[in-house]
Amino acid sequence: GVVVGLLPLVVGSWRRRRLLRSGAGRALDSGLVRSVVRELGMRRGVPVVVSGAVEMPMAAGLLRPRVYLPAEAGRWPGERLRAVLLHELGHVRRRDLQTQALAAVARAAYWPHPLAWVAARRMEIEREKACDDLVVSRGIDAPAYAQALLEVAVFERSRVMGYAGVGM
Repeated sequence: GVVVGLLPLVVGSWRRRRLLRSGAGRALDSGLVRSVVRELGMRRGVPVVVSGAVEMPMAAGLLRPRVYLPAEAGRWPGERLRAVLLHELGHVRRRDLQTQALAAVARAAYWPHPLAWVAARRMEIEREKACDDLVVSRGIDAPAYAQALLEVAVFERSRVMGYAGVGM
């Protein structure tokens, strides 16, 4: 049960790494990224990569977190890009990538117990709510943000990341 429970974490990590290495990405080094990093009170910057290999914004990497944006992010309005950066960098600041991996390991270790599954799922839901609340608390218009989430979700065509990344 433990091995089967850990498979999504291991396979997702392997697939994420392979996918991101296959896509030609370019670093997004903009004043907006630096501004959001400062606004969130982060001590060091987080690389933001625009790549055709990803279909939706996501934060990934346990030891060296990065934010990945789809290729169409270059055409997004400034306010939408700011909202996405706030959301994804919020995951990094809150250490959601590490706690998500820890939750997956705990769920695998306690796989026969239904509350382990319920708690891990509840953690995922609360993690997303916390980052959405962070975005809205930073002055992003809630209906506009909801519309942006909907438009980003329309582009999501698959869930190849498994537990290896945190997608928007």
